[in-house]
Parts: sequence; structure tokens; C-alpha cells
Amino acid sequence: MITSTLENEWILYELPEEGFAIALPPEWLQISLDPETLENALAIASEQNSYVGQMFTSETLRKLTASGIKFYGMDLSPDSIKSGFLVNVNILKLDLGFKIPFETYLAVNLEQLKAIAISETSVDHQPVKLTNVDAEKLTYEMEQASLAGTSIQVAVTQYLILDGSTSYVITLIAPTSLIDSYASTFEAIGQSFRLSE
Repeated sequence: MITSTLENEWILYELPEEGFAIALPPEWLQISLDPETLENALAIASEQNSYVGQMFTSETLRKLTASGIKFYGMDLSPDSIKSGFLVNVNILKLDLGFKIPFETYLAVNLEQLKAIAISETSVDHQPVKLTNVDAEKLTYEMEQASLAGTSIQVAVTQYLILDGSTSYVITLIAPTSLIDSYASTFEAIGQSFRLSE
């Protein structure tokens, strides 16, 4: 991973081997999901903030990696911590093994969301242009476990990208009660995503 600081003080994370880059605000913590450095990365992150240690174990992160998650970041600001749910972003990368029309890919994803969204009628989506790629932006609400282990309603913003036979899904999650204050940040993070040239 290559990191650099942008003019607005955000940190750009470039993952050439995975074919993408994305930027996060400076107060957000990015956790390396490299299996070889996972234990050390989690230990360092837990030292910086005890909530990270409460929320994750190396086994949890290994499962994320095994599922295809290539990037994970979280907001460690007081608002995020006080909400009982760390606001976060992850990027899933999957090789579909074959090319399919984007309309088919979108339809399959929307069908899958019916099983987890609070209301299938509340899944909004629209085409958007990110830095150098077309995407579909989805917004919906669902239930997730809080830091205390109870159920909390969260608002999800996702960007679906298809590059040949490779799919990327950027997922940003915040408690529903905070989504208004995170909407512009989520938008900026999503817009910063780019495929490697």
C-alpha cells in the first residue's frame, strides 16, 4: 500500500496490486488486511483506541479478508465512538470469472439487498461518476450489532463498480442517527475512489 497526503489533508491509500485507490479523512484509521501483518496492525490500532480491540479480533479481520474485503477504515472521532457503532468503510473486490452486463450485475445486487434491508422499497439507487469510473450508488438502512452487542439501525451507502469481470463494492456505514452529518464525507470518500491506470 502507498499512502500520500492530499491538499485537503486527506490520506490517499493506493493499492496497486488490487487495482484501486481511495482517500479517507485524516482522523479515520485504516487497518491493513495483509494476512502477514494483520496481528501487528490490529495491536497498533488497539493501542491507539481501545474500541478497535473491542470491535475486532484478528480472526474477525481474517474472515473479512477471506470474504474478499481488500480495504477497511473506520472513524475514531468522538461522535462515531459515542454512537456505539464505529462509522466505517470497506471495499470488497471479487473476480466474477466472466463478464456480465452491468444491468444484470446491478439487478443481482438489488435482489440480494431485499434480504437484509429494513425495507426493500427503501433501496434507492442512481448512476454516478467517480474519479475515473462509472458506478451505481445505493442507499438503504439495515440492522447491525453495536459495540455493546445490541442491535442498532444503520444507514448504508454503497458504490457498485464493474471493471471487466472484476467487481468492486465500496460500503460506507453510519448509525441512522448520524447519517446527515456523514453524508458529505461519505460522498467525498466515494468520489475519491479510482481504478489504477
